Amino acid sequence: MAKSNSPFQTQVRKNKSANQLTTNDTNLGPTYKAIPTTIADRMVRRIALTTGIPAMLGIAVFISNYILVSREIIKIPPGLTLLMSGLCFFLSLIGLSYGIISTSWGKLPGTTLGFEQVLININRLRGKE
Repeated sequence: MAKSNSPFQTQVRKNKSANQLTTNDTNLGPTYKAIPTTIADRMVRRIALTTGIPAMLGIAVFISNYILVSREIIKIPPGLTLLMSGLCFFLSLIGLSYGIISTSWGKLPGTTLGFEQVLININRLRGKE
């Protein structure tokens, strides 16, 4: 098994004499700690952007289409409104995953869009790093 540089994973073992937990025994398997606060804050900020913007666009589609149709400016089929808003909400759902996967899980914050972190973090999740 390759050694992981992920800040979330540590392995523990019981000290047979004192029933205390110590590190680096593979007999019990991996035990995972909580996500560090700085990394969780980065994830929350990125998730807020990548889900918030498309969700707000989805709501804006409903409101703008209602105004346009109710004032008889343009006749918009209801199916088109549903399709456009559904696409925005689907992008919001994808943004949730992208917000987590594109966040730097290291000490340094990474770039604004985080494209370079995606493959690194996917490999971490698969256990290949």
